[in-house]
Amino acid sequence: MQRSSTTFILSGKNFLIPGDFLKAKPLPDDPPGSIVFEKDTEDATNILMFFFIEKAEAMPFDDRAGLIDCLHHCLGENQGLLAVNTGKTETGVPFVYTIVKNLKQPSGVQYILTLQMDFNSTVLNLQGYFDEEGVTGTREAAVFEYAMREGIISSQDKSKWSADPYSPDLRSGALMNLSEQEEFDDSFPSHPLSELRRFVKMFIAEN
Repeated sequence: MQRSSTTFILSGKNFLIPGDFLKAKPLPDDPPGSIVFEKDTEDATNILMFFFIEKAEAMPFDDRAGLIDCLHHCLGENQGLLAVNTGKTETGVPFVYTIVKNLKQPSGVQYILTLQMDFNSTVLNLQGYFDEEGVTGTREAAVFEYAMREGIISSQDKSKWSADPYSPDLRSGALMNLSEQEEFDDSFPSHPLSELRRFVKMFIAEN
């Protein structure tokens, strides 16, 4: 089933996003000229904020390894790196994006998307916040039970449960766990991380 889409204009450029994201009012502290969209479900609150930045403020579009290293050094103990990717859209626009998880208090996880596109003289910056809502930890609990049942982990050895995707020896911070692997997205389509990855694929393919 094909999903509907919404077109919006920012700084004279057209962008396409999934139609189930509805336009919202920017907050007073949001960057000037921001356009904000929101999608609420029983399992997640998903917010997208679009604005343009100067090229000097952008992440590197051609140094993925350097960006990974930088994030490893600047993320806090309650944060973990899930993905860093660079490339070009079908129309040849360079892009870079990162996915970081942030542990909320007292419970739940927020997945933060930072996606940038290089339009030569200026750069589109997209900040996405995809938060667990309602009963949290359902995906993690289900995959943990599966991993125990399949012998991937055991009560004596849980070392394969969590790891940084780029530095297996890194043991600090909120490491990516097995349930956050992309292979489980289809089993949990309304989970905020599944929503995030689905959005990224659509946005890069359509813009």
